[in-house]
Amino acid sequence: SPIADLPPSVERAAAWLRANAPPGGRVLVDGNGGFDAAAVAFYSGLDASRVVRVDVPGWRDALGSSAPACAVLFDDGELGRALGSAASERVVIAGVALMRRDAWVAPAGGVTARAYCRPTAP
Repeated sequence: SPIADLPPSVERAAAWLRANAPPGGRVLVDGNGGFDAAAVAFYSGLDASRVVRVDVPGWRDALGSSAPACAVLFDDGELGRALGSAASERVVIAGVALMRRDAWVAPAGGVTARAYCRPTAP
């Protein structure tokens, strides 16, 4: 199965989104220069219209003025680095605070992912 080849943190982040993303809520997935964002988005099972990927050109326009309900950030990702997600329990995206809900820390050299949601989400 292709999912068997994913870094464990990517697999767990996708499963977490599948189980916890609020119905109808938009989700932002960070980009880290690899295929991890695409894998999280695909294996989450969420409708593509709900997922905004930072690794896709025009993602800021796609997000628009509405903050996502949840986000998956990579420590080495574009937003993860900019927002300091590795050390932060709270990040602000599109003017809305998202609180850390879970984290999947990889050994050195691996992919670390962290999930954030609005305080009212899971």
